[in-house]
Amino acid sequence: MAEIVSELKKRVDEVLANHPESKDFAIETMDKNGVIYLTGTVDTKAKKQLVEKLVKEQKGVTGVVNNLGIEFFEEEEDPLIDEDLSVEDDDHDGSVTPAHRAQ
Repeated sequence: MAEIVSELKKRVDEVLANHPESKDFAIETMDKNGVIYLTGTVDTKAKKQLVEKLVKEQKGVTGVVNNLGIEFFEEEEDPLIDEDLSVEDDDHDGSVTPAHRAQ
């Protein structure tokens, strides 16, 4: 049996798909009588809160159940950056020198 997709769900999905802070995440929505259920993952707590705010702003939304998880995505290695960035300096004693001294 095919699921009937509400106009509210369509509108919420469109907002999330087009917002620059949420469009890159796989966020699933479900509408149950105006209450929007969110599942999927984002990469920060701030984005989780933003998604909830975006959904709450939609006319017809009576509540939000935010089940979004937070997953910290690792950045891909850049092949142009040398992996070994360690510096061997036998003369350095480990002290830190200020970059700018007040006059």
